Amino acid sequence: MTLSSAPPLRRGSTPVPFKYQLRREEAVNDDAEWTTGIGVTEATSPPPVNFVQAQDEAAGADAEEKLGGPFRIALLGQNGVGKTSLAIALAGEIDRTASVDSDGEGYVRTVTVDNEESTVFIFDNWRQDLSTLVCEVCVLVFSVTDRRSFHRTAQLRLLLRENQPQTPIILVGNKSDLVRSREVSMEEAQSNAALYESPYVELSASLDHGTTELLELAVRAARGESLGSLMVSG
Repeated sequence: MTLSSAPPLRRGSTPVPFKYQLRREEAVNDDAEWTTGIGVTEATSPPPVNFVQAQDEAAGADAEEKLGGPFRIALLGQNGVGKTSLAIALAGEIDRTASVDSDGEGYVRTVTVDNEESTVFIFDNWRQDLSTLVCEVCVLVFSVTDRRSFHRTAQLRLLLRENQPQTPIILVGNKSDLVRSREVSMEEAQSNAALYESPYVELSASLDHGTTELLELAVRAARGESLGSLMVSG
């Protein structure tokens, strides 16, 4: 995999067509309830943001355009599992203390996977109903040191499958470097992912171990490649 030498661009400073944008809200609370939008009235929920499906955008486009993206990668999971650190690592940020500003939507960068260049948008905080989320790949993140966060990914996966059954899902176990604090074994996480025919990636965002492999996997999934229940350990 060849990464672009240019520094990643911040969505807040790089104009991007609105149809590619995802809205960022405040940090996710541990007890935040994810919903499918069923039974929620317009009076009690913010107006949904509509996005054009990637399939519709690519209608009539050739294979080269499909390979090039742009691909939206959404990182979902319980608060505190390291989604922002992972987004920064995937974006290729050198400054490890950097964070997405409050009114930005995420990171954008260009990568080369399998000799094909693609543009990816990486979002680490989605706070609208999952029924309004449209992306090419969903990455469900949990911490291997927090069993509760592992169970939360199972809930999110069921909700996502109700609304977008064709969207690829990748299960990610973060903080693999904290061996002594581990609560979820690699075997358990891999077995769980295999039940849903999802790839499982184990990594450490803080050490930037396994993040390149995850990005390559996500790009291939966005291009429509079948990944099955692949297991990758960083």
